[in-house]
Amino acid sequence: MKKYELLFEPVYLGNLKLKNRFVFPAFGSHYGNIEGEVTQQLIDHYVRIAQGGMGLIVVEFTAIDRIQRGSTRGASCMPDESSSGEME
Repeated sequence: MKKYELLFEPVYLGNLKLKNRFVFPAFGSHYGNIEGEVTQQLIDHYVRIAQGGMGLIVVEFTAIDRIQRGSTRGASCMPDESSSGEME
């Protein structure tokens, strides 16, 4: 067996079958906009990573409220100002 052959073999993560064992880790790209919304730049970033053949992509940190937002250009999933804040 070649030294790194297993990296290219499928593997199961629970019930999820990954096509290989390459994992792209979470990090902050800072490609969100000032409001924390997803931008085309952020979408393009993850498309390029996926096209590169990663078996698993862990998306970057995402703020759930203004206090926890670590960057002015980091992504967030905060409710907008006009909503009650409840999940639909």
